[in-house]
Amino acid sequence: MVALTGRMGSGKSEVLSLFSSYGVSTFSADSYVHELLKPGSAVYETIALTYSDLLRDDKSIDRSRLAKRVFSDEAALDWLESLIHPCVREAVTQWAETAEGAYGVVEIPLLTEDNRLAVIKRVCVVDASDDISLKRIQSRDQRDEATVNRMRSRQLSRDTLLDLADDLVFNDNSLEQLASQVETLHVWYSTQEA
Repeated sequence: MVALTGRMGSGKSEVLSLFSSYGVSTFSADSYVHELLKPGSAVYETIALTYSDLLRDDKSIDRSRLAKRVFSDEAALDWLESLIHPCVREAVTQWAETAEGAYGVVEIPLLTEDNRLAVIKRVCVVDASDDISLKRIQSRDQRDEATVNRMRSRQLSRDTLLDLADDLVFNDNSLEQLASQVETLHVWYSTQEA
């Protein structure tokens, strides 16, 4: 299994989609967290009880307001992560046990040496310049700059991520250049035991 990671706005989802286009089994921790935050899940119920003021009229959690709240309160962020991260680890492990093919790719934004699962054989880091990634975040998430900066400050530094990398994808240029890098990795991963 290959763990795909990188800082916010680096383009991990786009890279995951490119791997998926080859028929590779993929898992997105971000997408899974979105599911956990929907009404009906145990995680949703716990958050809704704690932060009922962040529920919209349709009872969905306002994720932007939740992020703003927890990223300005260290204890609240620790609580939220302790609620969500074990669920993600369990889901990734279950997915890895059933994934088919020569290799699979799991997108894990907050991967560190300390939380690296045993099923992960390689780490592929998606890297983009700070200016480009910030523009992507602001256009995608519609979050205020202060919240974005607090969120980014909780992530590993670019240098630390690069030290974790077995493989690297640069995402500052065109989609064609990005696709070419992913194709090269796909061919290589297909011949390895990743």
